[in-house]
Parts: sequence; structure tokens; C-alpha cells
Amino acid sequence: MKKIIFYASILLTLVACNPNTPSSLKTPENFMELMEGLQTLGEYTSYTISSDSAGYSEYYSSHFHHQNPEKIREAHDFSVTIDSVKGTQKDYREVGDSIIEHEAVIDNYIKTSVKALMEKYTPTAVKAYQYDTHIDGKDTTQYIIALKHTEDTIPEWAEKEGFTETYRWYPEFFHYESYPTENGNTFTYMTYHKEVKVANKQQTTPEETEQLVLDFIAKQKNVKQKPRKYTIDEGFVMGENDYNAVSFSRGMQKTDSMLINATHYIIPVQGEERKKVAEELWNLFSNHTKNHYSKVHGHWGFECVKHGEINDDPHQFTMQLMQMSIAKDEDGKMLHFQVGCDDRGLHILVLHIETYRFYIPGNWLYIDTIHNKDVVDDMNFGK
Repeated sequence: MKKIIFYASILLTLVACNPNTPSSLKTPENFMELMEGLQTLGEYTSYTISSDSAGYSEYYSSHFHHQNPEKIREAHDFSVTIDSVKGTQKDYREVGDSIIEHEAVIDNYIKTSVKALMEKYTPTAVKAYQYDTHIDGKDTTQYIIALKHTEDTIPEWAEKEGFTETYRWYPEFFHYESYPTENGNTFTYMTYHKEVKVANKQQTTPEETEQLVLDFIAKQKNVKQKPRKYTIDEGFVMGENDYNAVSFSRGMQKTDSMLINATHYIIPVQGEERKKVAEELWNLFSNHTKNHYSKVHGHWGFECVKHGEINDDPHQFTMQLMQMSIAKDEDGKMLHFQVGCDDRGLHILVLHIETYRFYIPGNWLYIDTIHNKDVVDDMNFGK
């Protein structure tokens, strides 16, 4: 089965703390429930399903930057001498208190759940690793557990490094790492990966995949749509700050040309209805990926990703809710779907990427066209 490729990416996701976040969750039964619980708590957790002809891989990744409570209080406290804004001081402090409470819930959930699951699964694990240090009141912890034997050949270089490297080749594993940062905060990183074999998987194509999504959009009411185009001329070098943010990209020669023709759809739904439509779209993405495979593997092959949960808050805003990609050929052409939301509704961007080099602007919800450094905004579409 195809192995997960580990890569770093920068994902722009704006998430507000949900005042309705439960103060606690039950201890999860397994590592997948642990990662899903983090999504429920509003913590950034990506869930990737990567498909091939033998089955599919599920890959959860989450990182939690736990801020020092005293620093949060300092940032949300100030002296007020003007009578007209004295009320603001109380509101600002309450924001700080809510952040501290929210982070404490997440931190407690992670530590309690990880400890319980490691104790539960270590006795029957294929391999397990634990590292703990407690120096000057600062904790550094790393847990790695492989739950199934690997049938793959592990590279010699990884074998030399030991289980802290070879765990990536096992068909099911969990990795947890937490350590203090220089500014007094704590950074926690977790991944969970599981391979699932599926008999008699059906082959799919970019054309079939696109039609499924277009049929879904066609069933919605009052949908608005508009063409988009992103281009970069051959030889043009894009600097890091030329666009507001790049949400999705891949390695390329910086002087290659780029051509993306896209269509931007807005489904004008809010509240529970927006949440319902988003869940239906994710079910379409995930079921199609799990039960089909692409003849063309290309650079990305066939996969879908869910970056977080949508709620019924009309002010929830994110440009990275979910996505799905399928290669058109071995040279890098691909079909890509990007999904986000704001107060206009649920946004779906259908992109035909015709070159190996590509960038999708982080603020694609508000951009009409891009040509090199020339960016044409479209702030009023769908209003």
C-alpha cells in the first residue's frame, strides 16, 4: 500500500474560540477518537484520506501551542484612565480568561487521553517508545506506538536511527511530542496514521470526480458562480510577500509558468443549514476517496483533507475547511477542490491546475484574478 509522505505545509485557518465548547470530553476509546475529540474542541486537526488501488490511508495531524496563562493575562490587561472606555477593560479581561479556560480544557483532554491510551495499548503493541524529562519544572515528553506489524521494507538509514524513525513505515501508529518553548509556552504535536485495505476498489477519473461535485452543487438552492484565473508567466519569480498568503503549494522551479482556471461557487447557507451542507460535502469527498482509486498517481495522486469542524456560528470564517485533489496526468496537471466559509455561506473553488507550478492564494474567497504581481480583488461576490 502506498505510504504517507510526510511534508510541511502552512495552512491559513482562522478559528474563533467557541463559547459553547464542552468543558470536558469522555476519555476516547482509541487514537482516532482522540484526534476527532480535538476537532470537536475546536483545536486545529487535519484529517487526510489518501487512496490507492489496494485501499486507503487515514492520517490525522494536530499541533497545539499552549500559551503561558500569565502571558495571556498580561496581553489582555491594561490600565484605563479614560471613563468612556473603562467598560472595555472588563470585556478585554474576560476574553483573556476565556482563552485560558479554553486552552486548559484542551491541555487536560490531551494529557489525560494520551496517558490512558498509551497504558491501554502498549501491552499489545508491536513496538512502543516513551521518553520523559522533567528539568527545572519543564516537561519534555515523546510517545510513539506501532499497533500493527509492517510488511514494507524499511530503508537502511531509518533502521540505523531506530524506532523513532522506523515507526513511519508501520501500517498503524501514533506519535505524541510535547516540549517547552523559549518564551514559556508549550508546543504539542500529534499524528495518527492507519492503513485500511479495501477489496474490489473501483477506478475513478478527474472527469467523474468533478461531475460528482458539480451534481452536488447543482442540488443546492440559489448557488452563485464566477470564473477565476491565476497565472504566472515563465521566468517570473514570485517573492514570499507578493500575495497575502499561499495556502496550498508544492515544490517547483521558481521560474516555471503557472496556469489555473477555476470556478468559484457560493452556496448561500448559514447556521445549521451551512453545517449540514458542509457535512454532506465532506461525506461525498471521503466516501469517493475511500472507495475509488485514480489510475494516475502523479504528484498528489488522489486524496481529500478535512482541516476542521464547521459550526453554526454565522461569523465562522475559514479558507481551509476541506479539500480534494486528483491527478490528471503524471506531469502535475490536477483537479483540485478547495472549500471555505464566511458570512456569505459555503464556498467551493473548483480548480483545473494545468502546470506543475501552482499557488492558491490564502484569501481566495475575495480574489478574482492573479497575473504575476497583479491581483484583482472581488470583495462583493455573493453579497
